[in-house]
Amino acid sequence: SESPYADGYDFTVGYDFSRGSGSSGETADCGQRVAQLPEDTFDQCEHLLVVFGGLSGLAACLKADTSLTVQDPATLFDRYLTACPA
Repeated sequence: SESPYADGYDFTVGYDFSRGSGSSGETADCGQRVAQLPEDTFDQCEHLLVVFGGLSGLAACLKADTSLTVQDPATLFDRYLTACPA
C-alpha cells in the first residue's frame, strides 16, 4: 500500500512457491503459472514490486496479519503466480 515512488508501483506480483500453502491446506494452483505470462508483461514497468510467499505461502501471511481483512492473496496483486501448480 505504501511506495517510495510518487506514482506508486506500476505492477505488483504475488509469488507462491509451493502447493499446500493455503491456510486451509488448499493448493497454490489458483495462481497463474510463470511460464504462461506473455514475454512482454513487464516491458513497460518502471517500478515493479514482487512479494514472495515464503514456505507457508501468501495465504498464511494474510491469516497471520491481523491488520488485513483480505483472505484471497490474488486480490492484492496485478498478477498472482505460482511456481508449483497442482
